[in-house]
Amino acid sequence: MVIVRPPLGPSNDLTLDFAVIRVLARAAAGDVSHCDLKIHLPDERVLAGPLEDAPAAQDTFSVDPPPNWLRWE
Repeated sequence: MVIVRPPLGPSNDLTLDFAVIRVLARAAAGDVSHCDLKIHLPDERVLAGPLEDAPAAQDTFSVDPPPNWLRWE
C-alpha cells in the first residue's frame, strides 16, 4: 500500500505525479503486480484505488467528484 498526503488545491483539485509514485512504490516494495494507493487529504478524507489504474504520468484532477478509478473510504 502506498499512502500520499498531498496538499489540496484551491478548487478541490490534486496534482500527483503517478510515474514518480510508481517508481517509489517499486523501490520500497519490489516488483509487485498490485499496489493500493491511498490519498490522505488535509481535511482527513481518504481516496483509495489501485495504483495500476492511475494515469501513467502527472495528472491534475478534482476530488469533487473524484476520477472513476478512485473511491472514498
